[in-house]
Amino acid sequence: VTDACGLKQLNAERSVPLRLASEYINIADKYARDNHLGMYRIIPTWGASEAFLPEDADLLIENAQTGRTIARHNLKVIDTLFESTACLIGSANGVFNADKGARIKSITETLRAAVEDI
Repeated sequence: VTDACGLKQLNAERSVPLRLASEYINIADKYARDNHLGMYRIIPTWGASEAFLPEDADLLIENAQTGRTIARHNLKVIDTLFESTACLIGSANGVFNADKGARIKSITETLRAAVEDI
């Protein structure tokens, strides 16, 4: 299966509902409906969702940063639903407070270093 059309065709041949695992149950439900996947069941997950495949789920909607975990579990991306950006958001009051400003700067530097390591 390489795309949503292939999923629809595959699911049409099945007699049991497609098992769709995700932390994002509303997004998973909308994806299944928008792509007319036929019978499906959403499996809510938390944490290491990729572990559900293939025994406990047929598909996974997951937020992936690098794709390394997907590759490590021998999985394949069929469709990209969103592109996202992570943001650190704080109040202006915190930035102008010397103590809070120093902590915010430290957190920002730690996050930037982590992103550069990816």
